[in-house]
Amino acid sequence: MLLRQEQQDLKTLCNIIDIEPTDNEGEETQFDIGEQYSNQYDLLQLYTYFGTEEFKENYLININNIRNQDIPQQASLCRELLDKIDTIYGFTFPQTPSLLIQYDLDKVYNLSAFLHFDYLDFATNVWKSFRVNSIMNINIKDYFNNKSNINKLLEQITNNSLLYDEDSLINKFLNYCDRDNILRMFIYMSNKSKVEISTNLMKGMKL
Repeated sequence: MLLRQEQQDLKTLCNIIDIEPTDNEGEETQFDIGEQYSNQYDLLQLYTYFGTEEFKENYLININNIRNQDIPQQASLCRELLDKIDTIYGFTFPQTPSLLIQYDLDKVYNLSAFLHFDYLDFATNVWKSFRVNSIMNINIKDYFNNKSNINKLLEQITNNSLLYDEDSLINKFLNYCDRDNILRMFIYMSNKSKVEISTNLMKGMKL
């Protein structure tokens, strides 16, 4: 059973994605979470947990079902996710991303996954340029207080944006997001995944 706040969040999201309770042959309309709004609840999960440690789990659980929902509902969710990216990273795409077909929507989902957990290949490749075998004992924030390291990092982020298709939102984010937020993003990724990145570096992983 949902907590009152979750119920309110679901009502809010249903307003965002333009969903209304259905009236069954004149019977009293009920906000039936289990039957009428199970799909909308999956959208709510992705929206609610964006920017939190719980996002990865909810993404992996719900993304396939979300991709099977109607394009207009997905498009509304994606607009909200892009707004959250703007709020967290202060980044708005130079051109508003198209959200007309599934391919467009998947680009938003892929960017969301990249910002939260699907970045290990990217982060490992960037760290390789610093010729370190592990980052376990590195104070990441202090390391990038050095101007030379910052300039090299920004150069490597641009270079490694080529890991992603030119028309992907990940590529555009890495190339157009401002310096401070890109730096903050990379420090977050590195601190969160020190073990995984260090393991890749020690293996001499070729990505």
